[in-house]
Amino acid sequence: MTFMRDPRNVMLCVEQAGMHANTLQKRCGDAATMSTLGKCRQIDPKTILVRTKLDKYYTDLTKENVNQWVDGFGDLPENLVRFALTLPWWQDGEICPAESFVKMRDEFNAKDQAEMRDRQLKPEYMQTIGFHAFGVFMEKKIEHMFADAINPVLDKLRELKTKYTSKEQSLQTEYEETDPHRILSTTRECGISFASALRSVMEGIPNLSTGRMTLEKELKEFHEYHKKLGSDHFQMLPSEDFMGLDDYIDYLQNDIQIGASDAEVNGGAQFRRVMAEVEIFLRFSEIAVETKKRDVIQARGVSMSSLTWRDVVVKLLSNEAHLPLQRRVQYVGERIKWFFQIQKDSVIDFMSSLEGNPSEKMYSSLLPKNVKLIKQNEMIKHLVFSTYDQACQRQLNQFIELFDNMLTSTFANPWVFLKGATYTGYEDRIPKEIQSRSSIESKLSEWLLGIPTDSHQIDEAVDKVQMLVLKTYSFIRSQVCDQARELYGFI
Repeated sequence: MTFMRDPRNVMLCVEQAGMHANTLQKRCGDAATMSTLGKCRQIDPKTILVRTKLDKYYTDLTKENVNQWVDGFGDLPENLVRFALTLPWWQDGEICPAESFVKMRDEFNAKDQAEMRDRQLKPEYMQTIGFHAFGVFMEKKIEHMFADAINPVLDKLRELKTKYTSKEQSLQTEYEETDPHRILSTTRECGISFASALRSVMEGIPNLSTGRMTLEKELKEFHEYHKKLGSDHFQMLPSEDFMGLDDYIDYLQNDIQIGASDAEVNGGAQFRRVMAEVEIFLRFSEIAVETKKRDVIQARGVSMSSLTWRDVVVKLLSNEAHLPLQRRVQYVGERIKWFFQIQKDSVIDFMSSLEGNPSEKMYSSLLPKNVKLIKQNEMIKHLVFSTYDQACQRQLNQFIELFDNMLTSTFANPWVFLKGATYTGYEDRIPKEIQSRSSIESKLSEWLLGIPTDSHQIDEAVDKVQMLVLKTYSFIRSQVCDQARELYGFI
């Protein structure tokens, strides 16, 4: 069916002419109602009708009906190209010599022309009678069809030539660049080009569509990824108050209204959105359990040296707040690592799009060259991608190690950590930090001195210790969030 429906092809419908002497008016319209012709025209409206065995109906045709018969008595479509002719034939049992077949065809053609001319067939209809008329028409038809088809064929050939010339050049470059003596340096160049393209993608490429996703799709794919890995070393949701991931996504989109949550973005725009989401996630961190009277009394204990309420607060923070914050910091690292890992396709697409692009001159000429090597050579692609993944994992490990050390030192002595931080010049920074340190220490000392030490006032002491633990932890949490944001603000 596909071949017959192709506009470049034309269908021939060959049917025996239908008319009998005794039923002239009844059968004269048979050509219009032939089932084969109807089916052919449904598939190809350009179908050409060829009615054969014209010599059988010489006696039925007269001067009065010959023109109407050729025209199908008005039943044939006006735009239908039709021919009537007699093909060479011989009696059963006879053998037609091959050399006389063409002669017989010409004789039958001449007889068809003569018979129809004797019946005064109109000149315009005479052009449709006989094999010669059919042959001349088909020669011109094929010539026109070929002329119409030659330009698309030439365009296709030019396209194939350009395609395979480019492929030949790519293969030649790959052959030269993957020489055993140069493969190491070639792979390094491809890695350098990949890293350079990653920086451009992070800066933002307007027409880069590969890897774009909404916040909802991003979070669902992240959760699905770690679900398959069976990850349980960090919290997947910021709080137990959320019924599930959909509840968390709804909170981000409708309550917080995080920027560009419903926009499909990639690269740097997506990274900004990731950082906004992980900051919200991190700020959800709370002390795991409510500090009870028993915990405060137990933490105070007794010591050979002086044991103050300051030490009690440190013990409670270290015991109840360190792990929740640590697990959320792990989530931040995993989210950022996963973000960079899914940018590989976007980077490759960006590098590929540069060839022939007006902006090609704005970037290194090695980008379109090396991306072909990455796409065509599986070994180079594997080495570049695996090295990139290893770099992402290494950065995650360093990020986690840095914050683990910071949290350990913070909860060991939170009072040193509770100092304001500034980023101005040292002339302004040093006096402000000294002043901030003294003011915070004075405030803490005031809070600690306000906690009663008498046994009969233990209930009041517990309330004030709880208040101090929560305030201290909230400050630590804010500082950690700010430092995480600042750390990745330089990427």
